[in-house]
Amino acid sequence: MDWLYTPLKQYQYSKWIFVKLLSVKDLNLENPEVNNDFYCKLYVEHQLYQTRAIFGTQSPEFNQTFRFGLMNKKKKLTIEIYQFKSFINDIKYGSVFVTLQGLKHEQSNKFAFDIPNASSGKVFIELTYISFAKINLSDFHLFQYSSTSHDKSSILSRRKSITGISDTETEYEENENQNISDQMENQDKISEKEITNKDQENKNKKSDFSDDQFEDFDFINGENQNENENENENENQNQNQNQFENEKDDQPLTLDFIYGYHGWEGRNNLHFISEKEIIYTASTRGIIYNMKTHKQEFLQYHESDIYCDAINYDKTLFCTAEMKDNPLICVWDIKERKLLSSFFTQNENGIEYITFSEEGTRLVTVGSDSKHTISLYDWKKRQLICSHIGDENNKIFYAQFNSFSQTEFITCGFMHLTFWSYDANSNSLIFKKPEMGKKETKYMFLSLLLMNNHIFCGNKKGDILIFNYQTHQLINTLRAHNGPCFLLKRMNDEIFFTCGKDGKMLIFSSLNFQKNSQIQLGIGSIRSADCFNNQMIFGNLKNQIWEMDLETKKPNLVLFGNIEPVYGLAVHPKKKEFLTACDDRTLRLWDSTTHSEISKKSINGQPRLVIFSDDGEYIALVLRDGEFYILRSDNYKHISNRKDTTSFASTMSFSPDSRYFAMAYFDGKIDIYDSNTGFRKNQSIKIDLKKIDIEERDIKALNWSSDSKYLQILQIPIKISTFSFETNKLLSKEEEEELKTQNIQWKGNRFQNIQQFQDYSESFSQVQYPEHKNLFVALDRSNKMKLFSLPLDPNKIKTYNAHDTPIAQVDFIQDSHVLSVGGEDRCIFQWKLNTKI
Repeated sequence: MDWLYTPLKQYQYSKWIFVKLLSVKDLNLENPEVNNDFYCKLYVEHQLYQTRAIFGTQSPEFNQTFRFGLMNKKKKLTIEIYQFKSFINDIKYGSVFVTLQGLKHEQSNKFAFDIPNASSGKVFIELTYISFAKINLSDFHLFQYSSTSHDKSSILSRRKSITGISDTETEYEENENQNISDQMENQDKISEKEITNKDQENKNKKSDFSDDQFEDFDFINGENQNENENENENENQNQNQNQFENEKDDQPLTLDFIYGYHGWEGRNNLHFISEKEIIYTASTRGIIYNMKTHKQEFLQYHESDIYCDAINYDKTLFCTAEMKDNPLICVWDIKERKLLSSFFTQNENGIEYITFSEEGTRLVTVGSDSKHTISLYDWKKRQLICSHIGDENNKIFYAQFNSFSQTEFITCGFMHLTFWSYDANSNSLIFKKPEMGKKETKYMFLSLLLMNNHIFCGNKKGDILIFNYQTHQLINTLRAHNGPCFLLKRMNDEIFFTCGKDGKMLIFSSLNFQKNSQIQLGIGSIRSADCFNNQMIFGNLKNQIWEMDLETKKPNLVLFGNIEPVYGLAVHPKKKEFLTACDDRTLRLWDSTTHSEISKKSINGQPRLVIFSDDGEYIALVLRDGEFYILRSDNYKHISNRKDTTSFASTMSFSPDSRYFAMAYFDGKIDIYDSNTGFRKNQSIKIDLKKIDIEERDIKALNWSSDSKYLQILQIPIKISTFSFETNKLLSKEEEEELKTQNIQWKGNRFQNIQQFQDYSESFSQVQYPEHKNLFVALDRSNKMKLFSLPLDPNKIKTYNAHDTPIAQVDFIQDSHVLSVGGEDRCIFQWKLNTKI
């Protein structure tokens, strides 16, 4: 195996465009019976944002701001207006295209555009251009923006502030909720009367437009921009088709297996659907896993991480929801493995918890906004029935419907226990709260179960408080766990079980509240579990899934997981095995055929890069602080470790004879170490990084001659330098031309076809290829995987949605599969390579 581009830092843009989408006016629908619900998509290159949906008006006002990174201003902004029609294919009303040239630094530019090929309509936007070369970064806070899906670091920090979950273990403490600023709040809402008047006026005039609030806008006719519309429309159709085609067998690349489970911040998200099959989520996929055959099937429609899920009572329906602004909710038919309904919601920051009613026709969600908004949905109609502030002072973790009602449900959280009912006459939620007195630890509820007219609430101390459903009075307290009680779940009509941070499973009678049995599982903190007859499954904070027979009471590990984010990936050159480097200070060796973990090695630091030598004898890994280790691959025996710099490495490589080990840094420096001297530094090369109009000036890849006498160095934009070990210096241009005349054999495919990527070097952040096939896999700036062959034809590039978080590494394994590691989502995707392109 070999690689061309290997990114180890996030791409940084030197120019930014802040696009504030103000409103879209006077949309004239040919069919008045179709609903007036609209949303927009905004594109610059591969960067995509989607607005919230605005309902019930032909003149939606968005007032949302989005940030796009630019390497130059010779780009175009595309704004597409969509109308809801069905849960799969919404109607595209029209598009406008904006050339970004001519914008001045830090000045607001307001425009109004006609919508080409539409009977009427104008789009109003405000553009602000910022060049970091001209701005003091300390003043950057003045330019606020909101990202609906791709600002992953802020989403993760919001998750942590909302859930109180640390990276390695869960500690729930009493914290005051932070007020999250509402950057996406509509500034001026139009009343229904004004909307009606506007619509009536639009019927009488098609093109004339006047509004005092837009008198300072430049009006631009979009008719001359039609030549680009078909190209953009086709590209968007292909992207939508990929959401389903990725999993089809006739695709060159199909998802084969996902190593991972969303246990590190999920709750009650692991479910039996039959004696052999379970369903859960990881990254952007719902997964149906057969524990007997060790095969997976995938439910794919989300492009963002799935944060919570739910299953209905008879295990025929499964729903998933995201953690982002305007999150998507999907409802699936488990038996048919198909999508029944999907719709965007107006929740800010995402959805914290979701649950079905007993009959499975309604959904209740708990929002992740500062008010923890409670929403009731009819998912078949994709309709929000009503919503209400959940709790402005305390976090809410669980919700559950009354088994005998579709209008009554309960929510619980820190100092929060609320009984809700839906009033159809007023179309609102009515709630009651029991008296809980002073703020005490016993009322910090983390789990909930409604059963036999009683409400069982597990708290932070490990106690189970029992309330009467009718009177809302506390009637009993059971001592259960040593620490937080994370889960309460029904086993049958008379028995329920609990799980907690102490790793115990307790079984109680719901009739007399007596503890029937206790099992010390010894598998860590348990957040999710389910039962099917005598079989149990457990999901823990280590992202592992365990199974257990209640007769033997011995848990067995079913699915391995990574505890922390995964950034490093190395494929064994001779075996169907691969290594991952994880922030939990471990190296893990995996078998790609059995989809299991072979071994694990603890490291004194956080490894970020890892590679095998060409003969598979050595492993090299680099820690976050710049220190590197050389280990034996068969037993992880320590050979050498050094720390000659605090700079972070961008790439590294062994020579074909395994004598030399080269490590390149982001500052253009390359250190070369000799195994004959115990991997002491042999040479240090400094590349002259000339000032160029691009942020990534680091070394992307290294390539050796087969005799290990020459080292090729790749920089982006495309520049290849050659170092000679015979002269111990970089070759001049004349010497490189002379070298080309010699019959020099290079490792793998070397860089012979690199010039074909010249036009794509700004778009592809990583390109890798198998040694014996004319096939390449790449990552683009929008975090999608590209599969293509040479000669490169842009029309034949296949695009795949993989992880939501930035993909850290991608590589081929044995010319049959592709591996991708998702960094923050802690998942490894294994893709099957079916055919050549």
